[in-house]
Amino acid sequence: MCYQESKNRKINFFLALLICIVTTPLIGYFIISSFGLRNPKGCNWCGNTKNEAVFCGICGKNDEGLSREIENKS
Repeated sequence: MCYQESKNRKINFFLALLICIVTTPLIGYFIISSFGLRNPKGCNWCGNTKNEAVFCGICGKNDEGLSREIENKS
């Protein structure tokens, strides 16, 4: 689990392993998952390269260009 998550997240494998050894593996997993992704998908509409969510935090659009309000109406 530490190896797999350290490949996807911005954390070193040895640091992830140390966190899981010091804490229980379940708590360690939640600590490791709080680190950001190595390759976030970004936003196609405003150019936000650090966007990891479905809806962008700056412009509020998803991959299709729909805002959260329009998405909830349909």
